[in-house]
Amino acid sequence: MEEIIKAVCRSCEEVMASFFPSGPKATVSSEIGRSFSAASRVVSVGVAGDYRGMLLLLYEDDQLKNLAEGFMGMPLEDGMEEYADEALIEIGNQIVARAAVEIANNGIASVDITPPSLLCSEEPMDLAWTRMKTKVIRVGEEPTYFQLAIGLSPGLKKFSAK
Repeated sequence: MEEIIKAVCRSCEEVMASFFPSGPKATVSSEIGRSFSAASRVVSVGVAGDYRGMLLLLYEDDQLKNLAEGFMGMPLEDGMEEYADEALIEIGNQIVARAAVEIANNGIASVDITPPSLLCSEEPMDLAWTRMKTKVIRVGEEPTYFQLAIGLSPGLKKFSAK
């Protein structure tokens, strides 16, 4: 699983650098823990195959605008909140898709991903996983950062009836 986490981290750095070429360097910091909170927007991407689980990109209120503006390459004005949400979904989609391609091309594992989903709340969400190997890391630095939660467990093994 460590190779998968490293591939996801490299993908985060590449995607963030493409959106913020002259801004703060997007580095993946050390593991934060197994639970996370203070997110008002969560992009969820499911993983299936040799591993199953999900990747969650957690965005805090004060970071939403900075990340969306960096992705869109223009300031957000009133009434553009829907575009900001779409930008966050696309950031998550690009990170996970790049990681999935690297994982497959390097023979690390066979994985499929689901389309991203956006979870929204007016109150911060507290989330935790129990039955999956989980890492929560911080990606980026002020003013453009987010948390990435990776929860995976071995997929179901193929079997044949005899």
